[in-house]
Amino acid sequence: MQLLSRAMMVVAHSIFMRSRRRVRGLSRQMTKSKEIFFRQRFVRRSRMVVTVLKLAAILLLLVLNPLPATASIDGFYDFETGGLDAFRCHGNCPEVTDKIPARSGKYAMRSYLGEGRSNKRRTEAIFSNRKERLMEWERDYWIGFSIYLPNNWKHYGKFEILAQIHASVDEGERQRSPPFAIYTGSGNWKITNRALGGIKNDWVLNSVYEDINRWTDFVIHYKPSYNSSGVLRVWKNGELVASREGPNAYKDTDGPYFTLGLYTGLYDQTEGNPPKTVYHDALRIASGPDAGYEDVAPSGDGPDPGDVPVSFFMDCLGNCPVFSEDVSRWGGAAMRSTVSEASDNSKRTQAIFKGRQSRLMAFEQSYWIGFSIFLPERWVVPGKREVLLEILRTPDPGENHYAALEILTGTGDWTLRSNWGGNQKEWILNSIYESMGRWTDFVIHYKPSFKPSGIIEVWKDGTLVARRNGRNIEKDEEGPFLAIGLLKDYPTPASKSVYHDALRIASGPDARYEDVAPELAR
Repeated sequence: MQLLSRAMMVVAHSIFMRSRRRVRGLSRQMTKSKEIFFRQRFVRRSRMVVTVLKLAAILLLLVLNPLPATASIDGFYDFETGGLDAFRCHGNCPEVTDKIPARSGKYAMRSYLGEGRSNKRRTEAIFSNRKERLMEWERDYWIGFSIYLPNNWKHYGKFEILAQIHASVDEGERQRSPPFAIYTGSGNWKITNRALGGIKNDWVLNSVYEDINRWTDFVIHYKPSYNSSGVLRVWKNGELVASREGPNAYKDTDGPYFTLGLYTGLYDQTEGNPPKTVYHDALRIASGPDAGYEDVAPSGDGPDPGDVPVSFFMDCLGNCPVFSEDVSRWGGAAMRSTVSEASDNSKRTQAIFKGRQSRLMAFEQSYWIGFSIFLPERWVVPGKREVLLEILRTPDPGENHYAALEILTGTGDWTLRSNWGGNQKEWILNSIYESMGRWTDFVIHYKPSFKPSGIIEVWKDGTLVARRNGRNIEKDEEGPFLAIGLLKDYPTPASKSVYHDALRIASGPDARYEDVAPELAR
């Protein structure tokens, strides 16, 4: 039976990996590739099979090897009931929401401070049960959780704590700074430990802005002690970033306790109440001699692309596009870019690749870019500039920002435009009305160059519609980058949406049309 359960686990893993290889195999000849929008079709089906087989295997293993009574897992807290459950409010009450992509399951905890909050400093959750809340002295605790900072996150140079281990002060004593805390108020992640006798240790990590719009995972190993036997270790996204042995707490009768949420001194020292929101999820706690990192580390494949905003995978220019199941190139989800009167940015909703290194193209290197565009049947022609894809310059300081290559639809015809050094070349194609209500496939071969060696070739629905050799961009220190979505230079119609899917990019001397063409990638 043990062999059977293990075999089922192996089969499950094999099916999932085979589906991933099937997807990745489509780009096996690429020197460099990025796959964004169509993997969910294979992955969803394989995940379902994997889940069933893994559950069967786990049940078999539990029958044969039941968990001992001294199991080290204290609790899993994913907020999947839609409420705080085991927690109570500390200051204002956090809320449970499904409005962002949860780290685990559907729901996450949202902590907000700003106008209308009765407590101007604290929106946190602590365990309701005092016995569960208080840590035991000299016992090993492992705590895993994830933090999500939204796109509008700002720092103001005031203290700001997103997770802490709080002291249980003895009667008659004043409150003190927490023995352990994760700070973000300086603009960098900072881990601080304080202990009896004025001991303080800080570990300053990377900029919080590098972690905007994605989940950041933490694991804490904490053995509370005011003696030399204390232990503190912290991992961020799987990397050990802080470690210390020795006193790590104050000498109190009761042990400390863990809190999760948002605690800040911002509103005592800043005019107005700038809103602050942070999300937490995937809290796991294990304790005792048998507990370890693997018991609590946030894990999982993450949410399906069809369930999350594009900012989970890409950065945004202007407003953020979202993944939508309204339409899709093959089934599943596509990226929807909407600009409306309610949008924060009245002109631009675009996505670009996360990370400067991934985003910027290299001069004199060939790039092949394949993608599909869907224009809804009620698409309105504005008679003004309207861009559905562009390759943007990275201008040197003091220089103007403009697109080196654009796909436009504002005149009612598909139009390609190349801009370089005050020069311009246009290719006017067929009417966009012939493309409404269906997917239109594009492949671009682009070799960015401020020399005669530049190349532009564009195929639409498998037909070569534009070609030009020679200079095609300004001479800048850094190469250009791709932006997909909707850019419109007009106020009406008040709301407009376009869909993109099947984006694939290959680069290098061995890359070619077949690597990225949407019609060949199924």
